[in-house]
Amino acid sequence: MILNAFYGHRWHNANGNLEAMAIFSEIMTSLRHEDASREWPGPGEVAWLSFSEQEITGMKGWNLSVNRLCVSVNVSTGYGALMWVPVDGDT
Repeated sequence: MILNAFYGHRWHNANGNLEAMAIFSEIMTSLRHEDASREWPGPGEVAWLSFSEQEITGMKGWNLSVNRLCVSVNVSTGYGALMWVPVDGDT
């Protein structure tokens, strides 16, 4: 299985444990968090992860995954969130 991750406006793929750990580490330390100092704070950056038999390199390939995990991390507060999204195959 290949780990596919979309964050930082591009796709990242891991073919083994070391590559996957590097992706997880980068996600946990580099996602831009919300900016509460602005008058209208917006949400922070999220990462989407999935497993598939093939590397996903574009949005059309996103249909290869059967489930998706959305990750958000706020490194300034130490909080984060996960959202698991099953896909029924018709999307």
